[in-house]
This record gives sequence, C-alpha cells and structure tokens, in this order.
Amino acid sequence: MAACSRLKCMGKLETSKKIQFYSPCFGGISWAIHLGVLLSVSIVLLVDKRYQKKDSVISSVHVKVKGVSQIENRVWDTAEYTIPGQGVNSFFVLTNFITTENQTQGLCPESPLAKAVCTTDKTCTKGQVDPQGNGIQTGKCVKYNSTINTCEVSAWCPVESSKAAPR
Repeated sequence: MAACSRLKCMGKLETSKKIQFYSPCFGGISWAIHLGVLLSVSIVLLVDKRYQKKDSVISSVHVKVKGVSQIENRVWDTAEYTIPGQGVNSFFVLTNFITTENQTQGLCPESPLAKAVCTTDKTCTKGQVDPQGNGIQTGKCVKYNSTINTCEVSAWCPVESSKAAPR
C-alpha cells in the first residue's frame, strides 16, 4: 500500500487556486518538465562548465638583471647592459658586444664593405645609404688605412670596427 500511495502523490497536481486533482497523465508531465529543467540546468552548469567565467589572458613579464660585469678592462653595471624590449612577444639578453669608444657625429671613412671600397671619388655616390653601412655617403673617396680607400660617410665616427666580439 505504501508504494501505491507514493504513486498517487506523484500523480497529484496543484494549481495557483490550490485545486488538487488526481491525474497520472498531468502529474507525470509536470514532473517530467521539472526533471527536464533540472537536468538541462545541471548539464549546462556542470558538464559544459558554464559556471566558470572565461576571459582571455592578459599578462606581462619583466625580467630584471642585477649585478655587474667585467669585460676586458671595463666594468658594466645594470644600466649599461639592460636593453628594453624591442618588440611584441620577444625576449632579449645581451650576451656579447663590440664597443666603439668616444664616438662623435661627423665625417669619417666607412668600414671596408664591398660597396664602400673605392679608388676615386666617382666610385662613391653622394647621399647613398648602404644597409650594411654606417651612414650617408658624402661622395668622397678617403683613406681607411694605409692599403684601403673607402667612401666617406656622415655618421657616428669612428665607425664600428669589424673585429670579433670579446668572448
């Protein structure tokens, strides 16, 4: 009998007027709708993890280098070897360098590059800029050393030497 009374309870339907009537069809539909809503909400929340808010990641990483470095006879501190980021999604660590002391802006012989070696002023084009060069050519052919002539450039002088970087 207890099982029978439970079935009757499941078939009971109440309205806002508090009218109770017994109909297994309407009671079953009502419980099925309640169960369907409960299941769909549970599936959406738990299985699809819709309770979690999703957002794109915005982050930034900053690397600090501390200490000093001694290279040949020069001591470098953090301000001298720390270089700010040069682009998006990039990381730069200074591992080697070539230093050119006491540079000033002026006119000087270009490094002996293939396009800068000359014999006369006609070989040098005034205003030409070589992508591998160090400045703007003046149109004059000048001595680089005792054996080589190169085009004169308006640049930071003396231009960087092509010696190998220290190890």
